[in-house]
Amino acid sequence: MLLFTGGIIVLSDEDKTRIQAEEAFRAQAAKEAQKKASKKGMGCGGWFFTLLAVFVVVGMLAPKDTSTSSSGSSGSGTLNSAGQTASEPSTPPAAPKDDLELLSAKWSSDGFAGYVIGKVKNNTNHDYGYAQITFNLYDKEGNQIGTAVDNINNLKAGGVWAYKALALAEDVATYEFSEVTGF
Repeated sequence: MLLFTGGIIVLSDEDKTRIQAEEAFRAQAAKEAQKKASKKGMGCGGWFFTLLAVFVVVGMLAPKDTSTSSSGSSGSGTLNSAGQTASEPSTPPAAPKDDLELLSAKWSSDGFAGYVIGKVKNNTNHDYGYAQITFNLYDKEGNQIGTAVDNINNLKAGGVWAYKALALAEDVATYEFSEVTGF
């Protein structure tokens, strides 16, 4: 029996005994449940959460593949008989343009000398006081036999330079762009 006097609850001896018995019963039930769980191992739920945690950690530590296919397209699809992607590929983001961009290059000769001629664009918002373009020259065996060089002063911002690189070598079979520099 409970007796409430002045904000204090007074329990009878019978109530105290019943409460102690209930606490003992709950403690015994908790010990038995703990024993069963330790005999079974982690149980189904424990294994699930452990495996989930392992997959999350492995996924976070795995290296990321940021490469694109050799065609430059990151889309997917099947190839047709011509080796082209049958479905519409996604368009990769545009690559940033070089400050000095080679727009074109072709071989030319006038009977006296050979030249590599073409165009270079200044993609910056500042002038170049000096710019130079260089091509490597090769004979028919693939040996480098010289260079073709041209330069310009005061290439304006956004301007296009029509270069004519003189080839100081005979018997040029092929040429290869080397570099375009400026300051």
